[in-house]
Amino acid sequence: MALERVLNATFLARLREMAIAPCPLVAFYFGSGTVRYAAHIADVIWDSQTWNARGMRMEPIEQDLDLMIPKTTLHIDNVDEAVSGYITANEDTIVGTRVVIYVVDLELLGSADYKLIIFDGTVHDFEVSLAKCTFYLRSYLDIDRIVPYFHYQQNCIWEFGSNYCGYNIGAGSNGAADAGSTASTIVDVSLLTQADNYWRCGVIEFTSGSLDGEIREILSSDQAAKSVTVEYPFSAAPNVGDTFNVKIGCGKTVADCVDRSNDANFVGFHCMPSLIEPGNV
Repeated sequence: MALERVLNATFLARLREMAIAPCPLVAFYFGSGTVRYAAHIADVIWDSQTWNARGMRMEPIEQDLDLMIPKTTLHIDNVDEAVSGYITANEDTIVGTRVVIYVVDLELLGSADYKLIIFDGTVHDFEVSLAKCTFYLRSYLDIDRIVPYFHYQQNCIWEFGSNYCGYNIGAGSNGAADAGSTASTIVDVSLLTQADNYWRCGVIEFTSGSLDGEIREILSSDQAAKSVTVEYPFSAAPNVGDTFNVKIGCGKTVADCVDRSNDANFVGFHCMPSLIEPGNV
């Protein structure tokens, strides 16, 4: 027996009555726009904005033992891949993005003054899975305690295509899906002719057809097949002729910088020794 997907209007109204309680709202202030979510069964209209209903859970706010900087972890449902799709489009800039978590009373949505800000900070790191997206957040509180520094990591710290990186990504290349394309692999015999994995870590966005506006990160590209394979499948296979824009990416390794003749701008510690465990030498 199939699960009922459409709730009776009377029953839904009763659920909303039962849900009258403080409601968390989360705003991500991306450079390309603000994304708003509400931990509620239905969208919430507050401060003249729509906060999209989304299952979410915030872990208790704690403090770093070294710097005493308040931090927390936020989990947001990704069942329809809407959140991961937006992350893919903003992946190079999401670390450092401002995040504000409010609490509002669902009976007092008429004024923006009726709110409590329980967290105001930035994304320190993030993880994506098919089920959820996890954001590791650091508060602005006591932010003056943080001393700027370079992370001791093998990969480059610069945002790909930024002024610090120095590589000109450009507007990307426009193509159209050919026969043989699937939800996971896009074929274009005219455009995707570069060496294997030339497009790896790049992004592909459809600009027409039923997939218009959907964006995915590229996992690999195949010169022989004239195709790219995306990290998460699109919502459906494209039709032949559906247009797309594809942009080159970067795996942030020194090899990637060398391939792009941009190793002079590489800022990472690629010669760091690996962990050697006793008995494995």
